[in-house]
Amino acid sequence: MGTTAGGLPYPEPTDPIAQGADAIKNLATKTEARYLSGFANVTSAANGVCTVTFPAAFPSAPNVIAVLQFSTGGTDFTGYVITSTTTGFTYRLFQAGALVGAGVAARINYLAIGVPA
Repeated sequence: MGTTAGGLPYPEPTDPIAQGADAIKNLATKTEARYLSGFANVTSAANGVCTVTFPAAFPSAPNVIAVLQFSTGGTDFTGYVITSTTTGFTYRLFQAGALVGAGVAARINYLAIGVPA
């Protein structure tokens, strides 16, 4: 069994065919531990900051891509990821180019890709 520079296992051409299922299972398990996707229903705090908690922690802070699906209270909402940690990320919410205040509900879709430890 070989491994990539990033630590992902793969079957070698010389590995017995009987071990193929285990090799693919190991690859799937290692890959699954590196990404997480989902959505979070959140409410903004002061300065439009929303906090999202991952259902499972990463060994190190992942890269996060997040998209605002919707927000209550009007239109023209947008936002961006401020920071990410091993347990979640913060997202800043804007409406028509201005920060929103506390109490705005939103749904944020995200993809977190783990950095190998």
